[in-house]
Amino acid sequence: LGRLPDNAVAKVLLADKSGTLWVGTAAQGLFYWTGETFENVPTSQSEITCLFEDREANIWAGTEGGGLNLIRPRMTALVGKEGGLPAESVLSVTEDAAGNLWAAFQDGTVGMAKEGRWQLVNIETNRPDFAAACVAADTKGGVWVGTFSRGLWRYQEGVWRAWSKTDGLASETIRSLLAAANGDVWVASSAPNCLHRLRAGQVQAMENSTPLGPIRALAEGADGTIWVGTSEGQIHRLDGSTLIAEPAISQAGLLSVRCLLATPDGTLWIGYAGDGLGIFQNGQYQRFTAAAGLDDDYISQILADDRGNLWLNGNRGLSRVSIVELNAVFAGRARRIKPQPYGKNDGLPALRPARDICPSACRSRDGHLWFATHNGLVAVRPDNSPDNPVPPPLELEQVTVEDQIVAIYQAGAPLQTRSATNAVNLGGLNSPLRLPPDYRRLDIDFAALSFTSPERVQFRYRLQGFDKNWVEADSSHHAIYPRLPAGGYQFHVIACNNSGVWNETGRQLRIVVTPFFWETWWFRIGSGLILAALFVGSAYAVSRRRYRQKLLRLEAKRALEQERTRIAKDIHDDLGASLTRISLLSQPAHSRNKDAETLTASLVKIHQTSRDLTHAMGEVVWAVNPEHDTYESLSNYLGLYAQKFLQAAGLRCRINMPMQMPRQPVSAEIRHNLFLAFKEALNNVAKHAEASEVRVELALRDFGFELLVADNGKGFSRDAKVMPLTGNEPFQTLPGNGLANMRTRLQEIGGACEVQSESGRGTTITFRVNLRARRGHP
Repeated sequence: LGRLPDNAVAKVLLADKSGTLWVGTAAQGLFYWTGETFENVPTSQSEITCLFEDREANIWAGTEGGGLNLIRPRMTALVGKEGGLPAESVLSVTEDAAGNLWAAFQDGTVGMAKEGRWQLVNIETNRPDFAAACVAADTKGGVWVGTFSRGLWRYQEGVWRAWSKTDGLASETIRSLLAAANGDVWVASSAPNCLHRLRAGQVQAMENSTPLGPIRALAEGADGTIWVGTSEGQIHRLDGSTLIAEPAISQAGLLSVRCLLATPDGTLWIGYAGDGLGIFQNGQYQRFTAAAGLDDDYISQILADDRGNLWLNGNRGLSRVSIVELNAVFAGRARRIKPQPYGKNDGLPALRPARDICPSACRSRDGHLWFATHNGLVAVRPDNSPDNPVPPPLELEQVTVEDQIVAIYQAGAPLQTRSATNAVNLGGLNSPLRLPPDYRRLDIDFAALSFTSPERVQFRYRLQGFDKNWVEADSSHHAIYPRLPAGGYQFHVIACNNSGVWNETGRQLRIVVTPFFWETWWFRIGSGLILAALFVGSAYAVSRRRYRQKLLRLEAKRALEQERTRIAKDIHDDLGASLTRISLLSQPAHSRNKDAETLTASLVKIHQTSRDLTHAMGEVVWAVNPEHDTYESLSNYLGLYAQKFLQAAGLRCRINMPMQMPRQPVSAEIRHNLFLAFKEALNNVAKHAEASEVRVELALRDFGFELLVADNGKGFSRDAKVMPLTGNEPFQTLPGNGLANMRTRLQEIGGACEVQSESGRGTTITFRVNLRARRGHP
């Protein structure tokens, strides 16, 4: 066939399915026979040890120390100065009727590629002195050049001709051109913005129904409709000689239109600056953005190939997307699109596409696509990506329950992790996979074996018995389910390759979720019998509960009546006696027989009795007011009363109350009886203790609280005269009815009164109040 380079020693050979011969060498890398010569393919290491072709016609090259290399036909290439391009930064590109490429460069020059070799037009054709902005070729062999500030030029058969404002152009700055199929040339000028039609050498300006922004894109539909896109996000179509804004497309707030493409099926594709890709089809409009899977929302160039794909070039580089996928999302049959990006692995650096110039991309008659960028010309060969007819094989990788692997592919393999040694082998599983009933999460991982374009593989899965429809899988390649009810299920997953060929058989897995014991048949029968017994018992319980509720209502009514009786008794005993005394002291008959001194004493007594009556009334109101049913109100009232009472008695008072009070309520009954006992204790200290100081403390306890009244008076001993008390006496019996009254009042509220005293060392009285629920106390 031919000779390898010098010092190249063939080490391994492979003839692929297409008949191409591959040669791996010992030190010079990998070569393949093109039909004329051996061409080198760059690899990660120069020593090739093995070659293999997989089912999808991918070539794999194993190297000595450089890993495994995947060899595929290159679809993209960047043509720059090293490839013969006169200048690196390209603004516009077109193909003339003879098959030659023309390009306008950023430095204002124009270049032409004839038989693959680039040359500047001004060298051979004596190009006039202008700064070219865009180029467009017509069907008659002419090439049109729009310029910055020098009007419109045409080159044909070695002759240049110019059009300027004197010929009817609104401006001599031309950034967009379109050579229509009928021979018309559409010219967009800037400052002012205007669209012109050039027919038979005559310039005619088109009218516009709405204010026209700077024109950045032109396109011709299959039916001859001329479409115009502006930098203000508006789309206009030509109706006769008037530009009309398309209301279904033009939306306020959208960014600049960078490019337009009309495909033969009547669809208009719109590339936006930051608003993604627009589609206008059969009078309906929709936009695709990164949220729908688009690789970039900034699209500067759009071209279509013969294989049903759109090629999009934007800020993030070049990508390819299937028109079938786009139409499926447009029709609502799918949710996302999956573009194929092209970057460093495809021989392309970070690209900066030309924008705001039309045309900035073209499709040549041999099917190649050309994109103008500031890095050079990007050439795309779509035919180097043949259809992949092989549906991808599918495998279930593992099943995880609560982060524990219960089944895994090739569980018995020696390289499996220790956590998977006891897992079920998914590769040879014929029986259902049984799951416990008490798990919370089920994960099923799966994989499709396709290496041609693994990022283009799509999955669908369904759990029969749970999912009503197929679920489109995301890039994570696993399905997640919550706890499933007891029963049998069938998991089914299918996949398609990069060409959309589906493996409809896919992989299936039967799953059985065991029931809880209460979901078994024997439990249900037993439960029925128990329910019947419970029904009979519940009828009895309901009647008993109604009876108890009636008793509770009667008891609550009785408690309310007791509280009302107590209030009436307090008013009668305390307030009534005071009012009677005032009445006796203020009788006029007596006052006539009394002297002035006696009357003054009576008035003093009346005044004192009135004050006592006011205080008694305040105590009654405080005791029955529900707003004071708190620890804080109780402590404040007791402390304030102790201060006033002891100050009037000439005794020092030390009060110690907690800084933080609980929010537990203290009932009116407890507050009333405790206050009267506390009042009695202070009264006993003032009358009998002969003390100089009294200490009052409130201490919180688990059962409630303790109120302590301690004095430094004379105290008393056990052998003092005693008075009998009613009830069992857990503490020592003390003299006087006042102490007995305190004990009785504390017992009425479920508490206790403890008195400790010793002659010469004072007396300490402790009131214990239990706030826990007490039987018989609502």
